[in-house]
Amino acid sequence: MVTALDGVEAVRVYRENQNEIGVVLSDLDMPRMNGAQFLKEIAPPDRLPVIVSTGLQSCDAIVNLRDEPELEFLPKPYTTTSLLRTVRRAARS
Repeated sequence: MVTALDGVEAVRVYRENQNEIGVVLSDLDMPRMNGAQFLKEIAPPDRLPVIVSTGLQSCDAIVNLRDEPELEFLPKPYTTTSLLRTVRRAARS
């Protein structure tokens, strides 16, 4: 598992480790670069499961990303069980 403290670091960490990453879990609201910008920056390949989490009920980033079929949404707050369920579902698609 690799982690990052903000969106800019997340891009760097992803690029350094992209061959070892099996799923991306990103928050939409990150410092220095939001989740939507992060996903555009890394341009994840179709085969890579991506989970986007947010506690926001409505924002432009959610509306713009909802049409992306390769994304799974995980609303906050979430439990360990719902996180694992979402990771499994994303990995199957």
